[in-house]
Amino acid sequence: RYSGSRAAAAKHSRRQPPAGGHSGCSGWSSSAKMSEAWRRRVVVCTVALAALLGPHPVLAQRAFKISSSTCTIAADSSSCQISAAGDAALQVEFAAGAPTTLTLDMSSATTCSASAVDCPQVFMTKSDHNANVLKISKCSYFKQTAYSTHLLRYTFINVGDQFPYTIKDDNDEGRGVVPPGAVRECYCYCPNTCAVGTSNRLYCTHIAAR
Repeated sequence: RYSGSRAAAAKHSRRQPPAGGHSGCSGWSSSAKMSEAWRRRVVVCTVALAALLGPHPVLAQRAFKISSSTCTIAADSSSCQISAAGDAALQVEFAAGAPTTLTLDMSSATTCSASAVDCPQVFMTKSDHNANVLKISKCSYFKQTAYSTHLLRYTFINVGDQFPYTIKDDNDEGRGVVPPGAVRECYCYCPNTCAVGTSNRLYCTHIAAR
């Protein structure tokens, strides 16, 4: 027979979880005689871990506010409306019925103001001739500051039904053609002397000829 103290100690030891175990999810025993309570704990903790490591819903989405008015181009032009507060997607419509070029100087306050408004980053364009051109001048500028240390991205969308248009930079080279229903993304890179227009070049997802 056990003495009183030895019997109490034996009773206490039988109430303990398997060796190394505790009330959390770690330290589970591999013993085949694991109690039903511990089996349930394993299931609960496994489900919780799967939920923690599983796929998560999208918490954010990039969004660009569309300009409330459309910049209509009836002849070669170097200006469009200034973006209103929050606008980042500019609507452009070529309406001359002939080859026309819209040149937007990103270093100019009339295109990309230093005030607290967004500068055009997305161009939603409707073309009426296959020789129309949307030219981005000094593309490394944002809010009248040159960024030779960054790549700036521009997105060109053709929302028209029939005609394409061409993307150019200050080198006057076609960097991409945007057919109806298509999207082209371009990155602007300027290694130095960005105040010189030809130092700014667009690199587009469409293969450039030069």
